[in-house]
Amino acid sequence: MSTSLKIKSLWRHVSLIGLSTIVGCTTPITPDFIEMSTKYANLLETYQINMMFTNIMRASFQEPLSFLDMPNINGSGSITNAPSVNSAFANPTIFGKLGSVGTQWALAFGNSFTFTQSSLDNSTFWKGMEADIPVESIRYFLHNHIPREVVFSLVIDEIETSDSQGKKVVYINNPLRPGYSGFQKELYALMAQGLTIESSQAMEKIGSPMSESQLSLFYTTNTPVNVDGQSIEIKKVSNTPVKLYQRYKTYQSFKFCFPRDGDQSVIQKKYGDNIFCGAEKSKENSNSSSLANLKIQTRSTRKIYYFLGEVVASQLKASNSYLITLPPTDSTFNDKAGESNQYALFVVDKNKDIKNPFATYEALDGNVYSVPRVNNGYSSIVIDMLTQFQTMAKVPGSVPPSPAVIIR
Repeated sequence: MSTSLKIKSLWRHVSLIGLSTIVGCTTPITPDFIEMSTKYANLLETYQINMMFTNIMRASFQEPLSFLDMPNINGSGSITNAPSVNSAFANPTIFGKLGSVGTQWALAFGNSFTFTQSSLDNSTFWKGMEADIPVESIRYFLHNHIPREVVFSLVIDEIETSDSQGKKVVYINNPLRPGYSGFQKELYALMAQGLTIESSQAMEKIGSPMSESQLSLFYTTNTPVNVDGQSIEIKKVSNTPVKLYQRYKTYQSFKFCFPRDGDQSVIQKKYGDNIFCGAEKSKENSNSSSLANLKIQTRSTRKIYYFLGEVVASQLKASNSYLITLPPTDSTFNDKAGESNQYALFVVDKNKDIKNPFATYEALDGNVYSVPRVNNGYSSIVIDMLTQFQTMAKVPGSVPPSPAVIIR
């Protein structure tokens, strides 16, 4: 076979190899949508945590709070294969030597998403944020997974006690005030006596007292309508000069109280007869427990942000800084034994190089604040509770309709 025939045959063989290589490698590759959706979920989680931490830091600087929401995320992904063959042959000789053959691939990955960012700074949202947290909502957090001292420290704004002479003492839950140690002492004394939140049967008067004839006429001409969870009771309130009857609406009420166990006489003498769980109470402000000698005022979600800002300010002070810790009670379970910040309420570092922090915030002055992922005390629990309180503040109409600001 001549040299030219050998070169032509070799060229044909190389071309077939290149063609088979191209056909074999252009099989479509499907993007991993599970991985992409997980990344979007992680992005949203990080966004929400950092947004809450940002407002905690703003509160520590006594700056206005501002909230944004990310109602939805739309994403798309693609993978593109662009093959090409480059070949270069040396001048053939009598031996038919081949110079070089090369195949190049251009593999392009595409992953993009768009999201809407809505401002929550409207009157509807702030009304929910400013409203005191209902006692029944606080009760959901009183279980074995969250220490009671953490729950009460977050939601209780102040405690007011009265002695037998009517002298009142107010304990304010503010770590920057000189009397903060007094608040902690009083709170732990209440918890030692079993302070909890329980439901009880409450009664509310309906209208004015009626005689038998008026009562009979009323129910003859009116069909009573009972709301779910409520019932109507009628009680005799007078015998002279005529028998009078009072209608009451009964419903489930939640209040701070003490269980009926142990030595009840000490608690009863100090706080009154209506302090125990299960005792009936008349309708009052559901956001406080106003008993004979004890009043516990809860906070709004907005005030929790400012309380946490005070906690942060106390540990970042230029001088005489201190970390707010909550000593464990008898029922406290903490899985961070051995850590130096085991019982710290909220831990924040300033300008500290931390790998993969739990939350981070870059202030306008260039300082970077972060919550560490390890040895952070109750920080993650606090953020979790704050998330739920803020979600409850998002009443219908507080989130603007999409789209607001679209970012690509």
